[in-house]
Amino acid sequence: MSLELFESPFRNSRVENTKTQQKHSGSNRRQHIPSVRGTLLSDFHVRIRNERVSKGWEQKDLAMRMNERLNTIQRIENGSRPTDELVAKLEKVLGIVLLGESNIEYDAQLSPGGGRGLTIADALEDYLTKGDSDG
Repeated sequence: MSLELFESPFRNSRVENTKTQQKHSGSNRRQHIPSVRGTLLSDFHVRIRNERVSKGWEQKDLAMRMNERLNTIQRIENGSRPTDELVAKLEKVLGIVLLGESNIEYDAQLSPGGGRGLTIADALEDYLTKGDSDG
């Protein structure tokens, strides 16, 4: 059974066309481009809620002014991270700043961990080890 191997003349050109198309058309996937102004502040949802309340607006009023759904505003005020587009809208409508320098050490302390939390034994051990280093 001697079979001849046949290689398609279109194989290489198809790969080249795909590469060329990707180069010229760009990727369809949304890429995250770091903001020049900084990162989203860890207390963004508190700032949004406080400013909304200070203006005397209900969540539905803010949603209407932003042309967004009420549940979007509810999720954001409950701490769900908004898209960059929504951050810009919120800053404009409310007149507040939501992007800035992140204090990683402070943010790490505030973020809820997936662990068990601090136990009495952990606190005691921390206290005792700090006592050793003080003296």
